[in-house]
Amino acid sequence: FLTSMGLLIAVFIFGSENNTFARSWINVGFPFLNSIQPAEIAKLGLVIYMSTWLAKKMEKRDELNDWKKGFLSFAVIAGLIVLPVMLQPDLGSSLVLASIAAIMYFLGGAPTKHILAGIGIAAFFSIIAIAAVSHLHDRFAAFLIPSEACEESYCWQAEQSRIAIGSGGLWGKGLTQGIQKSYWLPQASDDFIFAASAEELGFFRIMMVVMLYAFIGYRGMKIAMHAPDKFSMMLASGITIWITTQAFINIMVNTSLFPITGITLPFISYGGSSLFTAMAGMGILLNISKFTENHAYTSNRRRYEFERKLISEAGIDFKSISTGKVRRYFAIQNIIDLFFRVPLGFIQSLRIIESFKPDVIFSKGGFVTVPVVLAGALLRKKIIIHESDSNLGLATRVASKFAYKILTSYEDTIKGFPRRLQKKIIHVGTPIRPEILKGSKHEGYALTGFSHEKPVVLAMGGSLGAMRINNVLWASLSKLIPQYQIIHICGHQKSAKSLSNFLIEKLKKNYVEYEYVGKELKHFYAIADIVISRGGANSLAEIEPFGMPAIIIPLSAKYTRGDQIENAKDFKQKDKRRYKIIEDEKLNSNTLIEAIKDLSRIGKRATCREAYLRPVSDIAEILLKN
Repeated sequence: FLTSMGLLIAVFIFGSENNTFARSWINVGFPFLNSIQPAEIAKLGLVIYMSTWLAKKMEKRDELNDWKKGFLSFAVIAGLIVLPVMLQPDLGSSLVLASIAAIMYFLGGAPTKHILAGIGIAAFFSIIAIAAVSHLHDRFAAFLIPSEACEESYCWQAEQSRIAIGSGGLWGKGLTQGIQKSYWLPQASDDFIFAASAEELGFFRIMMVVMLYAFIGYRGMKIAMHAPDKFSMMLASGITIWITTQAFINIMVNTSLFPITGITLPFISYGGSSLFTAMAGMGILLNISKFTENHAYTSNRRRYEFERKLISEAGIDFKSISTGKVRRYFAIQNIIDLFFRVPLGFIQSLRIIESFKPDVIFSKGGFVTVPVVLAGALLRKKIIIHESDSNLGLATRVASKFAYKILTSYEDTIKGFPRRLQKKIIHVGTPIRPEILKGSKHEGYALTGFSHEKPVVLAMGGSLGAMRINNVLWASLSKLIPQYQIIHICGHQKSAKSLSNFLIEKLKKNYVEYEYVGKELKHFYAIADIVISRGGANSLAEIEPFGMPAIIIPLSAKYTRGDQIENAKDFKQKDKRRYKIIEDEKLNSNTLIEAIKDLSRIGKRATCREAYLRPVSDIAEILLKN
């Protein structure tokens, strides 16, 4: 970082323009290195320093959120590199450097208000630079009003670049056969090499180059996600941002989607400084990848094997797609999901729907449904969605715009929809599996080896388990086992491997553990006296028909939109005596044991179980009618 600053200062003393508008080079006169461009070296220096700074700040979130210790420090770091480059004046490199700093700051967890302030300051200085520097002003004028500016030759490069790309057609003229680069297109070997290549390679082949840069972005972010520490994560992110941002700005300039600015295409353009630093950055990225967790390189299909097994056992054909979600906390995964996985899932959904040719698409909510609904809407399929929760999720808000009918579990959910959609809404309740009500106490006791002597506690954390509930329950076993028998559904690959063999042997008569259950669950419900569960709408709907006391531990609003908290509150209103809520932040051994003891004094209430099957028949009728 200090070396970069020193070289940038040296540019003002020893710098050369090298036939350009900017004083950006230092001539060194070596046989194989005639000059160096410090702005290129500064990109790598900025990435390394920002990674170090952010890694420390991420350990102290309060400092990162503070205006003085967070934003002001960031502004000073970025300003020390960006301002000298802007004064050369090299607006292209300044834009790349500012983008690297801003995006890394955002990925490091900076508050939105800091990002907006940074954008405002950057815009202010950019406007001053464009107004004050004649050639920058002329280039922006040529971009905004090309017909008039071309009369004074300010958009010559952009015009010749468009001609080169257009004349290449779909398959190109062939290597070395380009005319524009030889006679008309300036800087065809560096800043405008994309246009020169498009003329020779054609649209289809040049798009492969664009896709390769997108692939670098995808793999770079995957490496960052699974990096061994925060410094490596930010370093991998920064290098990926640098390479991809510079590449796509260059491509946008070549295709007249951005004002002309001197910026190279990484790994392809002529120029030693650019090539050297880009290769050095890629070498660092590849080195980080050697130390990432193994699952950074596993196929996405492995994620679906557990779901595939459950669905296939029910006799239903299972198709998997790529998808992603918007997390309500900082995660690099958000970028990969939104810009890569969701578009890929949309294309896969189009193929599946075209092959299957459904009359109706039924969506039960969740992020996996968004690509399917969008594809179905494009293919003009009738879409019926069901919102299980009491408040609307983002996936439902998106899907509702394309829905033919909207079904809800709660009557009050209608308030969350725009008025124009409310005529499509039908309150049907939450569907549950009819077989879940056909459990046998005899089978339940036989499966678990339990007796009628002690109350049975059924603990589960949803279909995939909940490690927080698991850990608290395991910590509480020694106090619970003397009085209770516990069925624990811990989730796929979340077994209590930490429990010693001695403890397992001691507990085995009163504690059974399952990673997941299928047909057995109905028998466990039949013998359970108390249920411990998350606040998912479907889980609560299955508990209610049995009339048993329940401890609901909804997911924290810190990591969700608060849907489980609202579900739990609505559920408690149905039986305030039998249903107890423990906030996720307050869950510990003491609160859990106390809640179990309180509810063990309360018996089950009588229910008409058949009444809870009505939502299934109502939904089936709606689907068949449409």
